[in-house]
Amino acid sequence: MLTENVPLSSAADMEHSEKICSRILDAGLQVGIAIKASTGIARAKEFISRCLDKGLKVSTILLLTIPRHIGGLPLLPMVLDKVTELRSVFKDINIQVSSALTRDIH
Repeated sequence: MLTENVPLSSAADMEHSEKICSRILDAGLQVGIAIKASTGIARAKEFISRCLDKGLKVSTILLLTIPRHIGGLPLLPMVLDKVTELRSVFKDINIQVSSALTRDIH
């Protein structure tokens, strides 16, 4: 697994991440994008669209719903809104959510 943590806060960040995606695809692997709960969905959509426009296939989008190393928190409704928004744009990409499974939604 190749992991790269780039904030995507500038065009240079996006270009760097696109190069990483290209390297992953050149190695015969699939590209997955993990999006932190605090990351704005517009920025993530922009990056994924740029990748697709350049022929860089993104196979999976993983929405991280909780900060690292904190477990047991319920699914937040805002995450479902992000899933809906992403699905409306990226119909052929696998969208996953990382969250604890409980009976409660807050």
